[in-house]
Amino acid sequence: MLKRIIVSVIFLGGCQTATYVKNAKMLSYDEDVIAGKSIGPVKGEDCVFSVFGNPLGKPPTLETALGKLKESKPEVRYLNNVKTEKDGFDIGIVGKNCFIVKAVGVK
Repeated sequence: MLKRIIVSVIFLGGCQTATYVKNAKMLSYDEDVIAGKSIGPVKGEDCVFSVFGNPLGKPPTLETALGKLKESKPEVRYLNNVKTEKDGFDIGIVGKNCFIVKAVGVK
């Protein structure tokens, strides 16, 4: 019985997987996707630090990284050639886990 509960908790409870994008042609912040002017490469990231392996916040997400990109470049209407990557470090005592969105911004 205890074994079933542990297995259930492992499968139902705690693992969250990140969403990755590779070579998406376009992501839009609104419905206006008429050709615009490129503003060049843009980047947004969502990071969380950890101490002794314990995260000090919520896991990084695609939605938050896209939101931070929009905050840093409010003129962007849509993104071309979207790619995501995971980055960070872990030195035992302190770690950092990031979800990064890179694209070409269009206004």
